[in-house]
Amino acid sequence: MEQPIKTLGIIAEYNPFHNGHLYQIEEIRRRTGAEIIIAVMGGDFLQRGTPAMADKYLRTEMALSCGADFVFELPAVFATASAESFAYGGVSLLHQMKCVDGICFGSECGDLSPLSAIADFLQQEPEEYREQLCSLVAGGFSYPAARERLLSQRFPEIFQAHPHLLTAPNNILAIEYLKALRQLDSPMVPLTIPRCDMGYHAEDAKGQFLSASAIRNLMETAPDMFENAAGAQANASLARYLPKEVQSILANHGNRFPLTVDDFSEYLFYALASLEESPALSLSDMSVDLWNRIKGGRSEFRDYSSFISVLKSKQYTHSRISRVLCHILLHIKKEYLHSPSSGQKIPALYGRILGLRMERSGFLRSIQHFPLINKAAKGEQILENFAAEEMSSPAERQTYLSLAKAHLQVDFGAASLYQRALYHKKGTMLPEERRAGVVRL
Repeated sequence: MEQPIKTLGIIAEYNPFHNGHLYQIEEIRRRTGAEIIIAVMGGDFLQRGTPAMADKYLRTEMALSCGADFVFELPAVFATASAESFAYGGVSLLHQMKCVDGICFGSECGDLSPLSAIADFLQQEPEEYREQLCSLVAGGFSYPAARERLLSQRFPEIFQAHPHLLTAPNNILAIEYLKALRQLDSPMVPLTIPRCDMGYHAEDAKGQFLSASAIRNLMETAPDMFENAAGAQANASLARYLPKEVQSILANHGNRFPLTVDDFSEYLFYALASLEESPALSLSDMSVDLWNRIKGGRSEFRDYSSFISVLKSKQYTHSRISRVLCHILLHIKKEYLHSPSSGQKIPALYGRILGLRMERSGFLRSIQHFPLINKAAKGEQILENFAAEEMSSPAERQTYLSLAKAHLQVDFGAASLYQRALYHKKGTMLPEERRAGVVRL
């Protein structure tokens, strides 16, 4: 049994919350005796540049009903970013609370040793390695393929034992979590739990476990899951893979899911039609070459998903294209993730509470010297109060507020766009984001 940990964090998407997520929470409590579990969850748009299948408040309710004590929103600038920035944003949010003892993440290999060895190397990233990586990418390799090629040559024993170490998505994120812990010099203890299903993209079940990707595919096949025979059949096939609490939530809110990328096709079409080169190149994950590819392909736009296929190439993966298009939709700039002057990574600048179990609410008093937003309408005022209390330099206050408010506006804009698409598809009107309350269980 691992050393007991009182408070433990999870970075997740819960898209949707399924039996594998429930297993993780139960295993955390069994292994560590954790009293408080904090989930840092992506909001309405997620790490692969896609909209969540259900809105963040519904997914928050799922997490709380299945054992999480708090759900904080991972700001959209991090939630829609590459694995490195996604992990850094989530870890930095938990780290700055200064009362979280450990962080738990799933992995396909289930072993911290090889993950830590790769993380240690990438954290140092020797000049020779960087040069070789740039050379391979310039030669036509995608970044993930180039990195895997070089690391498998440097760590042959690790890759012989774990041949899919850098192609399995949870392993990739696990390495980035470990890197972030080192970069932040965080005392949080890492814990990894093996995935229980057949893998992220697997369509086959493993007992009561099925990947979130396969579950979403079933939901998209029968969107009216509780309203007709086809939906009822899909719901019956899904039941064994979802906790009963989640089944109940979905049954009671069939008018709030599922959304897919193609529900945002017209929004993306307009954003692309009005986008010019200078603002395009300021966006996160954008390059000159990729912008030229997007600009040249605009005439072939039919819908969101097919446009990703039009742009995809050996050099640009599906995920990279999807993220860039999402950043176009949400106006996420490079400067929101890295300082233009120093190049340093920007950490989470606030913690927004999406939901909590009321019997645990007293824990929030232990989070100090980090701004907590529990009322969206007062978000900017909370940030201003924090800056005034914690920062002595006017320049420091101005820099912080400019960036923190920009992050918050991206969150509000993402929620507004998601709510509009939901209304057009399902006729469901959610509360305007600044009026949305915290989910309490």
